[in-house]
Amino acid sequence: CLSLMGRGWISGFQCGRPQPVRIVGGQEAEEGQWPWQVSLHFWTGKWTHICGGSLINHEWVRAGHIWGSDGKGRKQVHLSIFTQALVKQIIIHPQYEETKVDSSADIALLQLTTPVPYSHTILPICLLNQDVQLPSGARCWVTGWGATVSGGEGPISDILQEVEVPLIDRETCDAFYHLGTDIPISQKRIQEDMICAGFPHGQKDSCQGDSGGPLVCNSNGIWMQAGVVSWGEGCAKPNRPGVYANAPYYAKKPLQWQVRPESTL
Repeated sequence: CLSLMGRGWISGFQCGRPQPVRIVGGQEAEEGQWPWQVSLHFWTGKWTHICGGSLINHEWVRAGHIWGSDGKGRKQVHLSIFTQALVKQIIIHPQYEETKVDSSADIALLQLTTPVPYSHTILPICLLNQDVQLPSGARCWVTGWGATVSGGEGPISDILQEVEVPLIDRETCDAFYHLGTDIPISQKRIQEDMICAGFPHGQKDSCQGDSGGPLVCNSNGIWMQAGVVSWGEGCAKPNRPGVYANAPYYAKKPLQWQVRPESTL
């Protein structure tokens, strides 16, 4: 079984604490501001950004569903302008259903072929303790290189984007996702292993290309990962907030995950 918490002091660096440095509806982030954010690339004749992820220690990255498609093809993690690492293996949750956009268990772990050194632009993220209950309305941040136009149209961003979004309690979020549908309210769309963040009126949200990236919250000066960008209906639409895999939920539940080695590397 596997349980990677990704917190604490490591080699003189502390997770969740960037060195001083000064998305739809977001703004450009400064270099080193979110040092755990990584860009996951596929080889398609050139390295192409597919989705985001977050560094949790020297050789592991937490990501999401984009890695559940297959175990073929070269994959690489870009940690900074000058630091890249190939992927050794992908570990996905056995309960994730690739054919369901709103599947539970949308979380994966990627092992790098070689450990990466930490610096002011490369640091791991801490994991929010599952026992900590963040209140609805708490402000957190989501980052990524995804589409920056509402609805998910248009190209992805060349520059890391950041946007602040409030948490939404699970019951309210589930009610939002029943509006305008024929789905009975008794049929939950927002499961226990999901959390939501966004604005009822939309305008600010994660989007296509951000999937797998971190939703992070600050507590006493330490950034901790609360979620992994998972799914939504469109991007930044009214009554359709972003839905995230609950990262602490799965870190507390170690089990046998499905390993997909990158045999073509």
